[in-house]
Amino acid sequence: MTVRRRINRKKTLALALILLAVSVLTVILLLNRNAERVEGTRESPEEARIPAPPPVETEEFIIPAGKTITELLAPYGFTPSRVIEIREATRQVYDLARIPAGQKIRLFRQAGEYLSLQLDLDPERYLEVDLRLSAPSAAIKSHPVTRQLVLVEGLIKDSLIAAINQAGEQDLLALMMAEIFGWVIDFYVDLRPDDSFRLLVEKKYINGQFSGYGPILAARFTNKNQTFEAYRYVFPDSGRADYFEASGGSLRKEFLKSPLRYARITSRFSLNRLHPIRKIYRPHYGIDYAAPVGTPVQATADGQVTFAGWNGAAGRMVKIRHKNA
Repeated sequence: MTVRRRINRKKTLALALILLAVSVLTVILLLNRNAERVEGTRESPEEARIPAPPPVETEEFIIPAGKTITELLAPYGFTPSRVIEIREATRQVYDLARIPAGQKIRLFRQAGEYLSLQLDLDPERYLEVDLRLSAPSAAIKSHPVTRQLVLVEGLIKDSLIAAINQAGEQDLLALMMAEIFGWVIDFYVDLRPDDSFRLLVEKKYINGQFSGYGPILAARFTNKNQTFEAYRYVFPDSGRADYFEASGGSLRKEFLKSPLRYARITSRFSLNRLHPIRKIYRPHYGIDYAAPVGTPVQATADGQVTFAGWNGAAGRMVKIRHKNA
């Protein structure tokens, strides 16, 4: 019995020693592995001596009217010869002789050297010129645009533009809607108080800021208790878009209601109008519009130009003969 106890004690002691050895070996391996990780994260003396790259600085200014690209870049250290190199390298992409006043130019500089130049062309596109090489390169790029569909509706109290502004939108949206319904509504003479409109339009945002309108996808306008609808359709073969009624008929008619998208009537058609200069009553066979200089004027229908030039007191004039006239 005593011999068996001694044998069991020896076995237990041996097993305990084995377990202890395994535990010690495991701890040693773990310590070595952690030491290797710490050693791997330490910077070598060479890496510690590498300085961080200098920050990229941005200089931005708005293009004033009447300035050339040479005059604009001269204060920033660009010599006339360097500007010529930039213009020649950019010419195939964009002619810097036609820089748009009111747009922005951004210059990116690092450690005293200019890296690139950006010129805004419109709210969505910009010209980028890479200046890092002696021979610059250029490309037209686009800002990332976010698009959102918005429902706009309102009532006419004074004018279409005032109603659009009251709905929180800009004048351009009123002109876009007037162009769609210009075949069926004369927005100068046909509007009545409490006429209503409702439209679905795409609004575009760049960096969270409104940048412009996309197309109007659908619109409804009630004028003098008559409702007109318009739905945008893109032809798959040509990519051209037009507007149609709910029944599928085109909104385009033979004649537009007005030659201007939006303006102010100064004198209406009349058989007995007081002449503003001669102060006599005489017929006035037409409608006079007032609009800012440069406002586009369009023919109300297809026809043949019979006269274009200066016509005395009438000033510059274009006469068009329409068919059946």
